[in-house]
Amino acid sequence: MNETPVIKKLDPSQLEAASNALIMGFSSDPFHRWLMPDPTIYYRNFKLFTENACKQSFSVDGVYGDENNYGTAVWFSPGFDIDFTDISEAYKDIPKDRIDEAFKIFEEIDDSRVHDAWYLEYLAVDPSKQGLGLGSLILKESLKVIDGLGEAAYLESSNPKNMSLYERYGFRFLKKIQVGSSPQLNTMIRQPKK
Repeated sequence: MNETPVIKKLDPSQLEAASNALIMGFSSDPFHRWLMPDPTIYYRNFKLFTENACKQSFSVDGVYGDENNYGTAVWFSPGFDIDFTDISEAYKDIPKDRIDEAFKIFEEIDDSRVHDAWYLEYLAVDPSKQGLGLGSLILKESLKVIDGLGEAAYLESSNPKNMSLYERYGFRFLKKIQVGSSPQLNTMIRQPKK
């Protein structure tokens, strides 16, 4: 990146841009592509997933992105109860040989979530801008706000390449979630920095 992009909280008028950056960034994510290996189903359903998450996260000022809409982070405040009703139709498209494993993973994710911490549901950067520090910058700026509140942060990651990024920002490994043929998800926690 030649100039440092401006990172800001996004608002509901930027829903499509935020969702599109997430769709692009997660297009090779091990877990989401295991759930939705068909590209057409992935695009259709992941759009539902990201729009559902963004709409709810806007209510807690938890959506961050860059001024050019190449990257997005979606956070939920401590104790926020995410509503998945609007995406329930998408579950029928999970491959039949994975459906039982998928629901076991969803249950484990919910059981493992640290509810008294900010929850990073998504952080992604368009592949054309990956490796330039944009994801790091979005994470850094959003964590400044969370640190200012004196609160912890929690996430799950299925992409091994992202673990070092999270570790650089103070996240530490908590637990592995993996069922049957699924990719491994790693849960991570970060205590507030002063």
